Amino acid sequence: MKINIITRHTIGNYGSILQAFALQSILENFPNKEIQVSIIDYWRNDEHFYTQPFYKVKTTRWNNRLITKAVYILMHCILDSVTELRFRAYQKQLLHLTSRYNNIEDLKSFPPDGDIYCTGSDQVWGPIGKDSLDLAFFLDFGEYNKKRISYAASFGSTNVAQQDIIKKYLQRYSSVSVRENSAHEILNTIGIRSKSVLDPTLLLSGSEWDCLLGYHGRIPENYILIYQMKRNPQLDSYAIQLSKTTGYPLIRISPLMHQYFRNGKSVILPSVEKFLAYIKNASYLVTDSFHGSAFAINYGVQFMEFFPESTWTRNKNLLELFDLENRIITNEFDEVILYNPINYDMVHKKLEKLRSNSLNILKEQLETC
Repeated sequence: MKINIITRHTIGNYGSILQAFALQSILENFPNKEIQVSIIDYWRNDEHFYTQPFYKVKTTRWNNRLITKAVYILMHCILDSVTELRFRAYQKQLLHLTSRYNNIEDLKSFPPDGDIYCTGSDQVWGPIGKDSLDLAFFLDFGEYNKKRISYAASFGSTNVAQQDIIKKYLQRYSSVSVRENSAHEILNTIGIRSKSVLDPTLLLSGSEWDCLLGYHGRIPENYILIYQMKRNPQLDSYAIQLSKTTGYPLIRISPLMHQYFRNGKSVILPSVEKFLAYIKNASYLVTDSFHGSAFAINYGVQFMEFFPESTWTRNKNLLELFDLENRIITNEFDEVILYNPINYDMVHKKLEKLRSNSLNILKEQLETC
């Protein structure tokens, strides 16, 4: 059986590449199945280092004047090029990539050969860049009679437009699974049957991640790790106060070069293995990242979460799965959360049950094909 997965693997962050790697690994090692997996190497034009700054600057104060706008674009082109090159190396190292596709027309003209097309995880069915939908992620390519499924697809939010178009394309799928309960509810309202499953990164246990991507270098002890995707002064202030209270130093890990100048000792663009090692060994994690929290849960790390402004639904759904809504930071620094640690015995029992259920659903999806 040959499966081609399309997902958001090209984004320069660790969650994007690790969720693609996880689903690839799970399928390749599925019991009693011989499966060949390829990740469709689909690159949107607006996800390259030389185009992203032109979209980003429009939402900043730098956009108001020509000179500051030009400086912003130039600096981000330089810094983002380093990130893209590094992550491109990680992608080639970890993922079984098809040939490059730059647009959906290429996919339609020369679709990858295989038995099944699969929409993978992450925010694939919501707005991307300047587009409200990208039909490549709805598998609008390939022979009509090819089997189509999704695993842990996500809208990213509850505000979903063009539901008639979504319904049209998802009706071609043999089986649909989504990552958030909110996505399941959205699809239910438009008449698309679906099941809720875990993010692929949670299908692998912490020990399995260590076996696949073990890191053998040196990691410090007793530190607070910051893994931050969006600028948030409240998150920075909280981390500083947490450091003062515990006496532990701050370490900031990031794929973004410009975060080097923010508070904490910066570890910029570490290897994928080192990224996981820093999360695993942290005394505390302060994050606004869905996958940051997911790996903290997997490794049993105490964490505090700030919600990002636009895509907070997926973060909230993750915490609700494990009854961890009390890890959400909404006010000024409060020592209550510090001295009420997560009971990981209970969390991991629930994780094992959800993991087993998700793998059974994936098995059913493959057997229907």
